[in-house]
Order: sequence, then C-alpha cells, then structure tokens
Amino acid sequence: MNANPEQPSAADVAALREELARLREDVARIAEALTGVGREKAEEAVAAGSAKLEELRREVERLTRELQTRGRDMVAGVEESVRERPLTSLMIAFGLGLLLSLLLVDRR
Repeated sequence: MNANPEQPSAADVAALREELARLREDVARIAEALTGVGREKAEEAVAAGSAKLEELRREVERLTRELQTRGRDMVAGVEESVRERPLTSLMIAFGLGLLLSLLLVDRR
C-alpha cells in the first residue's frame, strides 16, 4: 500500500492511463464521425448546387430560344409591313434617321 495518501498509487496511475487512452480513442472516433458527416453534407451541398446550376442552364436555354423566336417574329412582321407599305416605311426610316442625326450631332 502507498505510505503517502496524497500520492497516487501505481494502480491509480495505471487506471488513469487506461481511462485517458479510452478517452483518446473516443475523441478520435467522434472526430472521424464528424468528418464523415461534414463530408456527406459537403457532398450533398455540391450535388444540390450542381442540380440547381443545371436547372438554371436549362432555363437560360429555354429563354434564349424564346427570345430568338420572338425576334424572328418581329423581323418577319417588319418585313411584312415594309412589303405592304413601302412608301410609308421609307418615310418612317427617313424620319428616324433625321431625328437620330439631330440628336447625335454635336452643336458647339
């Protein structure tokens, strides 16, 4: 038995060492589990971001096609108006050109 009650015995030290070793193992397992959870969450976030990016890419493509169709329709409408009323179209074009030249001329 230990003569000095304030000093730990060899058995106490050994028990503390074993407990410390178990504690280290527990902390290592917890850290490993948290790393796995973090990795899973990161992978989920990347997958969700990729899916959203793909969705946005498809939406941009759809809008681009829609705008192209509208543009073609507008050009076709202007072409038809010019064919139906060539003199009126010429006067409108002349008036717009004159107006733009007046607005863009530098009057110093």
